[in-house]
Amino acid sequence: MKTNIKRLNQINKKPVAITLLFLGLLSLSSFKDGKPGEKKSTVIRKGISIGSPFQMVSIDGNISMILTNEPAGTLMLEGNEKDLNKVKYMVKSNELVIDAHKKNSANELTVYLSAATLKSMLVSGDVFISSTDTIKTENLQIWLNGNINVKVKTAGKISIEAYDGYDLFWKSPLKPNKKSIF
Repeated sequence: MKTNIKRLNQINKKPVAITLLFLGLLSLSSFKDGKPGEKKSTVIRKGISIGSPFQMVSIDGNISMILTNEPAGTLMLEGNEKDLNKVKYMVKSNELVIDAHKKNSANELTVYLSAATLKSMLVSGDVFISSTDTIKTENLQIWLNGNINVKVKTAGKISIEAYDGYDLFWKSPLKPNKKSIF
């Protein structure tokens, strides 16, 4: 009789434990990211035509930058609307200055920049620089200041200098010739 009562208790506890586990998981999955009542922001693109020519770019902020082969003077911003509205940019003395350090959301902000006439870049912040395709530039100088990752394909020459210590990972897109001594 005692074994039957113990067995009934064990049988009855399993469904209760499973039910409690299920309810706990259900309640955890119902929480949303962000502040209460805050709508999840949608990613939008904002195209900007820079009227003044520029050959230098200065970037300050935590962004992803993608270099493109689009016509000179084109700039595209991608992110949520609040962050896009906080990005400041202007051209002075042949230099495009992009200030994106006031971005305060956890969403990613991406800047697409034409590298057609670009000669130099000064990058500060937490930035990832990449390219859509092989960038056609004769000579591009990039100065780095911050936590920056550069992964760019180019048909021309790129020089990279850093103000502080840095790790450089370089991979040639060309396969070595078997006859080469290098």
